[in-house]
Amino acid sequence: KSELSSAESQLQEAKDSVKEAEAAYLDQQGDVQAAAAEAAYAVKKVDRDSQLLKGGFISQQQEDLDETALKSKQANLTSQNAMLTQAEEAVSSARASVSEMESRIQSRKSAVHQAIESSKTAQDAVSVANAAVQTARAAELEAMQKKNSSAVVQGYTRILSQVRGVVLKRLVGPGTLVQPGEAILQVAQINPIRIQAVVAEQDLARIHVGTTVHIWANNPTNTVAAHITSVFPYADPVAHTATVEALVSNQLRRFLPGEALRMQIDTGKDMEVLKVPNRAIVSIPKATSAVLADSTTSAVWVMQVAKPQRTVWTCTMHRQIQETHPGRCPICGWKLVPEKVGGKWRAHLAPVTLGNSNSHYTVILTGLKPGEQVITHGLSSLREGDPVMSTPWGEHGPKEMPGPHDTGHLQ
Repeated sequence: KSELSSAESQLQEAKDSVKEAEAAYLDQQGDVQAAAAEAAYAVKKVDRDSQLLKGGFISQQQEDLDETALKSKQANLTSQNAMLTQAEEAVSSARASVSEMESRIQSRKSAVHQAIESSKTAQDAVSVANAAVQTARAAELEAMQKKNSSAVVQGYTRILSQVRGVVLKRLVGPGTLVQPGEAILQVAQINPIRIQAVVAEQDLARIHVGTTVHIWANNPTNTVAAHITSVFPYADPVAHTATVEALVSNQLRRFLPGEALRMQIDTGKDMEVLKVPNRAIVSIPKATSAVLADSTTSAVWVMQVAKPQRTVWTCTMHRQIQETHPGRCPICGWKLVPEKVGGKWRAHLAPVTLGNSNSHYTVILTGLKPGEQVITHGLSSLREGDPVMSTPWGEHGPKEMPGPHDTGHLQ
């Protein structure tokens, strides 16, 4: 009986060792899973860095740092796997000790049964030993269930996007517990890429799905041809504009999300319109009330028929003095000299309404009449009613200068 009690005590110690070894094994499993997740994330990050480095979006130093971090994570995973193996061996050794103790107890129970067949105490000891064996087996089964659950959780570490694209932004950090439906990454589809443009509502009648467009970023000679794929059925009531969209193949990543681009829309044959050079358009104050003019509108200088040329008497020192007869300057007293003023044409500032434009010309919707001559040079010092004349204009200025009897600004 004393030997049986000693064997049971040793069996209990062996069972405690099994539980401790199993608990250590489960803890080590968690460490291995965490290390594996970190290493997998580091591998993906290095792969992504390689693509970003080719595209010039990160530096070589950043890629080197991420590769160093990957090596560290892989080394840690190897170490954790080794420790997991040791923990598994410890569990096996503890279970072997339990089996050995159980064998010894069984041997002692057989001896007691043979010695005292009628002893109730021996029967109770056998029952206790059997219950202990069942408890050990239940603990082993529980450990296996936990192991299977850990394998299922590890399967959740792989995330698949519903669209093909690139990661623009990471919304949560590694190790953060996320809930179903929570956003963790911002992914954008860049091939094909959707390019939108805002157009004036008066142009919508000439734009439809299938209209040819040419798109470029900085160099207008290096364009991408595409077609309108969508015309949004809504116009801004304030800006009087609408949005059109083209779905463009972007395999070479010429265009990036959020990039400012230019889109030329081919609306068909040009209509007969009035257009002027862009340099001829000026801004003038626009009255917003009876006393305020805190806005601007567009205008152009045009040539109008002037009064016939006449002679006035002026001071050579004070040009603002103009008399209809000879005399002396009322400011300095010098003798007035005759001078021809007026001419065939004078300058007039005409408010206009602008239409479409390109890099050279702008369409005039209202404010001009066909055949009117527009002044394109010398606008900075031009005033209403100034005499003007028309002359050919070259790359470096007027090709012909006015004669001694011509007066006024050059057009």
